[in-house]
Amino acid sequence: MKGDANGDNKIDVTDIAVTAAHIKGIKALTDGQQKAADVNGDGNVDVTDIAMIASHIKGIKAIE
Repeated sequence: MKGDANGDNKIDVTDIAVTAAHIKGIKALTDGQQKAADVNGDGNVDVTDIAMIASHIKGIKAIE
């Protein structure tokens, strides 16, 4: 599921945390996790994806 970076079948702040840790080089995501974290589908996991996950959580714009 797009946005579910930790694979627990829900999109929440934990997904933001694990995605941020990946971006900072603290803990790498698996290939499957990277695919889920790459919300905008540009092939890169970056702050844009975090912003999109946050917007989904806040109810501003749902991840499709």
